[in-house]
Amino acid sequence: MKTQNWFLENLEKVQKTFDYRLENILLEVGENIALFMKEQNLSRAQMADRLGVSRAYVTKILNGNPNLTIKSLLSLSDVLEKDLVISFRPK
Repeated sequence: MKTQNWFLENLEKVQKTFDYRLENILLEVGENIALFMKEQNLSRAQMADRLGVSRAYVTKILNGNPNLTIKSLLSLSDVLEKDLVISFRPK
């Protein structure tokens, strides 16, 4: 029981760190893009062509590229025919 408590306490601490939160957001973005691509039967090559980027760049995005700009996110949303919504909410 002590090990489980130690793990849960440390997990809570880690989940509050900037790096953990960043990775979580990047993974969520990548997963959403992959889901929308699947819904529209878009391959990485087709996505790259529509964005005017390389397939390697699309792979980076899907793998959690930390260098996404709002401009690239907006381009992605246009290609996927989705609205981009960025919001802040209370913690």
